[in-house]
Amino acid sequence: VEYLYQDQSTKAITVVTRSLTYAPNLDAEYQLYEVIPKEVAKSAHDLTLLTKAETVKDDPVLRFDRQDTIAYVIPKRVDFTRLEEVRTVLARPYASGQSVTGLAIFGFGDLLGSSALPFVALIALVILGYLAYYFDLPKQLKYLTYRFGKQEKVHYVRVMINDALDRLRSNEYDRADLLYKEVRLTYDTLSVPERNDLYEDVIGLVQQMDKYYFNLVMLELDGHLKAGELDAAIRSYEKLTGTFSRLPEEQQQQLVDTVHALARRVGLAGHA
Repeated sequence: VEYLYQDQSTKAITVVTRSLTYAPNLDAEYQLYEVIPKEVAKSAHDLTLLTKAETVKDDPVLRFDRQDTIAYVIPKRVDFTRLEEVRTVLARPYASGQSVTGLAIFGFGDLLGSSALPFVALIALVILGYLAYYFDLPKQLKYLTYRFGKQEKVHYVRVMINDALDRLRSNEYDRADLLYKEVRLTYDTLSVPERNDLYEDVIGLVQQMDKYYFNLVMLELDGHLKAGELDAAIRSYEKLTGTFSRLPEEQQQQLVDTVHALARRVGLAGHA
């Protein structure tokens, strides 16, 4: 969308809106997370929020209360294919962030003011109408209905699993964890045959998540030991052994000597 200023200068912007429907029996603690790739927006401070949200991470990850519609503005033109990479995830809260009020301005300090709310509403309606025309939304909605229909759920879960594995390979554990939570939530809604079809894929993701987390905790434990932080080292060792117990037997055999060596280091630190 081309936004027109009073001085007749223009600026290309992209308005993202999502309409949402929730299952009636969904646990009240679930919240919405919007995971935006850096190729779409480098920072939460570049966004203009049209609905209330909370910044979980600046790179950016936003958390919204459960509401029927979420909307925000990106201060540049973004292709529709890029917008498809934005992930909207329903999950339990996993991190705290900095609260941001709806209609707060990150990158448009001169665009809006408290006295301009009616004007903002009018602009939003114009923008939404333009988007419906520009992106042929009726056609896109038909596509989305097909994509997320009952027959496509298995494929959708597999896409999320592969995305989570890619995030692990890129050392983006937090984003992989968000995707895993969405996988688990969707998996629980599937029929028995669909779950059976996906079981090995889900178990493979869980094992890779545990393996990655084990390495993270091992590095954390080593750091506490080197710093002489015994209490923190003991807590990390307890997390390490808990994760170790969930690993496949083959991986346990490969790592058992490492776990025993860390146990001895923790014991020696306790007698220092």
